[in-house]
Amino acid sequence: MRARGESPLDRGTLYAARFDPGGAGAWLALDAADPAIRRAGLATQAEVLTFARLAADAVGATPMDRPEWATAAPDGHIFLALTNNSARRRADAANPMAPNPDGHILRWRDAGDPAGRAFAWEIFRAAADTHGTEESFADPDGLRADPDGRLFIQTDGGQKDGLNNQLLVADTRAGAIRRLFTGVPGCEITGLAATPARRTLFVNVQHPGDGDPALTNFPVANPVPDGATAPRDATVVITRKDGRVVGHDLGADSARSEFPSLASCSLSWWRRLHTRATTQPIPPSNTPPTSPRTRMAILFLWFLFLAMK
Repeated sequence: MRARGESPLDRGTLYAARFDPGGAGAWLALDAADPAIRRAGLATQAEVLTFARLAADAVGATPMDRPEWATAAPDGHIFLALTNNSARRRADAANPMAPNPDGHILRWRDAGDPAGRAFAWEIFRAAADTHGTEESFADPDGLRADPDGRLFIQTDGGQKDGLNNQLLVADTRAGAIRRLFTGVPGCEITGLAATPARRTLFVNVQHPGDGDPALTNFPVANPVPDGATAPRDATVVITRKDGRVVGHDLGADSARSEFPSLASCSLSWWRRLHTRATTQPIPPSNTPPTSPRTRMAILFLWFLFLAMK
């Protein structure tokens, strides 16, 4: 499209969302012909598109708490990360905390026709409600929904409970959340992609240590930061040792499984790292990945063990 000199905004109508109390919502057209928009001083559609936030305010759209990533789930739900808003002074239905230092995740689904003007919404999870538990997170940022009802959550901000920024996976049906990966101090966990089979995730560790070599030398695995080796951004590859879909223990496909999980997640890239590098990554492991034949042997021995019980 851009190669043809076209913009996604050349055709169609831009809408902004109004989140009403009670879980209803409406899409409001941002049209220069709207008297409310004209009264805001926006005379042309080009001005409306350039100053879309002012146009949205004019028609009564809901100001949100720093929207970041959005992702579409196969069941039609849209999940939106609202990272935080420490400057909020007045709460509303969709942003119920004022201020909101830790953020929340919202989800909605269009009513009937996806091109319609109405939707139903709810708060999927407020970060503050998880503090002090094994599900603790704050400042949700990156999101990715998969076909089996999982929601992968990446964070960017001040985590609570002694944690660094992290990657979590949530069961969107039952609501359970588990921590999958924790970064080094001063980093952001961002950028999430998966292979088509979803047995491999690619995750970025951004600005580790905020560039301070006295805090971390990541990805160099020094037991103690040497104060000289500059930390660098890196892409981490996450797989399961048993070869299953990452996050298998949560989601619809876990309910279909007849067998217990035999292994937790492993991390690999040009060197293997520890799954929870809260201070420094553990030096590379020399253990090779398990082959399919070895996994079948493990399963056979497991079944034999069960039969002898």
